[in-house]
Amino acid sequence: MAWAWIVHLVTGRELMTNILANPFEPYTIYGLGAVLCVVIGRPILRRFNHHIVATFLVTTLICAALEYVSSVILAWRYGSNPYWHYSDRPFNLGGHICLTNSLLFGLTATLFLKLIYPQTEKFLWRGNQILINSMLVMLIGLFIGYYACGAGVF
Repeated sequence: MAWAWIVHLVTGRELMTNILANPFEPYTIYGLGAVLCVVIGRPILRRFNHHIVATFLVTTLICAALEYVSSVILAWRYGSNPYWHYSDRPFNLGGHICLTNSLLFGLTATLFLKLIYPQTEKFLWRGNQILINSMLVMLIGLFIGYYACGAGVF
């Protein structure tokens, strides 16, 4: 996301179709990726003592699977994926995912699990649980309302 914004600001070119016009769309899938890395990845990684290479491999697989499934669903719904296609990239799988992006998502998810998530978890446990849970319910309600109105992709 950050890279797409920087390229747009510097060159005026959009890397991802519609990302600047509708910023809710990519956040949903990126947020789901982060949740899956925490919910699925962390229990698996406990077996490997959270080794950095194991973390990278597991998060890369989780992110690649999520991107592939998301792309297939979008292609099924719209006839093609309106947000990304990797047909022109080497080592792509049906244009839905490619090795380069999967590795970058894995790297980002590894950094997230190693650096950002542990600090966020500590912060959340120290905070007012009623306030935090209320904010979570409001955010979930916002996304449900957004998608219920037909604005969302899925």
